[in-house]
Amino acid sequence: MDPGQLEGYALPMRSVTASHVFSCDIDTFWKTFFDDEYNRALYMDELKFKSFAVLEKTPTSRKMRITPKMSLPGPVEKLLGESFAYEDHGILDRDKNEFAWKMIPSTMKDKLFTKGTVKLEPAGEGKVKRTDSVSIEAKVFAVGGLIEQTTEKEIRAGWDKERGFLERWLAKPK
Repeated sequence: MDPGQLEGYALPMRSVTASHVFSCDIDTFWKTFFDDEYNRALYMDELKFKSFAVLEKTPTSRKMRITPKMSLPGPVEKLLGESFAYEDHGILDRDKNEFAWKMIPSTMKDKLFTKGTVKLEPAGEGKVKRTDSVSIEAKVFAVGGLIEQTTEKEIRAGWDKERGFLERWLAKPK
């Protein structure tokens, strides 16, 4: 095949989705989701990130700067660097019960794109279903797929830890 025939073709970005039911109502979920103490404990204590800071916050939006502790394949670590961090910018649409966010990486800003949503819906008496959807795109020759695969792995591991942590947090006496 002539390489010119591939011009304009791009590999699709990676999409990741997961759902989980929590024992709380929608208002309690969003109150917890935006709680500074909860987020500090989640990122620093549970997920063991290197740093976490809330840069801006309103009742329906927030910007955080996060430095994750990641286990990366050699080529990915070399590209991102040891001091990789990102800003997480998000806005809550209360009418849709949907938090839309995007990640702004500290390195390779014009090549790494990650965005997603956290969508809530009632799931019976005193329960809420959370559905996370994420799109990951790495426009890096030869290792873009590896970066996307590694990011997906990190996101899924984080979701698993976050689910258990949120359930324990919600069960704590207030």
